[in-house]
Amino acid sequence: MNWYKKSQNQVEEQIREQIIGGRDVFEVDGLQYMLPSHALDDQVWEIGVNELENGWQKDKGFYLGKKHSDQRSVEFSEWMEKGIPIETPEINVGEDGTVYFTNGRHRFIKVRGMGKSRTIISVPQEQDTKIMLQMGARRLK
Repeated sequence: MNWYKKSQNQVEEQIREQIIGGRDVFEVDGLQYMLPSHALDDQVWEIGVNELENGWQKDKGFYLGKKHSDQRSVEFSEWMEKGIPIETPEINVGEDGTVYFTNGRHRFIKVRGMGKSRTIISVPQEQDTKIMLQMGARRLK
């Protein structure tokens, strides 16, 4: 019997297509991002890593410093190396510019640790765009 054997590249491409599932893919600073499937209506913004970091430092309860590393950050590396987009970190921004991560702070830690200068985030539709613009962000969607 002849069995069809897919190449490693074919398998990885099939997995990539299943993960993306028709979602838009955004790219910045050599990394690909996609919206989480539960947040497809969110706004998508490109923002400087330093600007996001500065806003997050104001969140004293959940801020993780630059020396923080853990297993989740390592797992994101494996995805990125295979060219699979990571889901955008989800944030809210307070009126004072405090960044609150709803989901994705470990993804951001990985991007920050890679020395990237820009990243992509998602925020709820009701987020005040004025605050985002004051942080130097650029709306993509």
